[in-house]
Amino acid sequence: DFAQYFSDPDGDELVYLASVSEGVKASVSGSIVTLTPEEGFTTTTLTIVASDLEESVRAKIMLTS
Repeated sequence: DFAQYFSDPDGDELVYLASVSEGVKASVSGSIVTLTPEEGFTTTTLTIVASDLEESVRAKIMLTS
């Protein structure tokens, strides 16, 4: 649950997006990101974006099997 890692100083609701470079499928529901590795997955970068639709913040996380 990424809501525990991101907050908005104005108290606006945040929208989350997730993308990966390869080897993993990412889906987002609210602030929950679900990752499903593909066969042969070794390493990839997960990018999480938290936005209040006015401003956004990105965080990159390296994933390894």
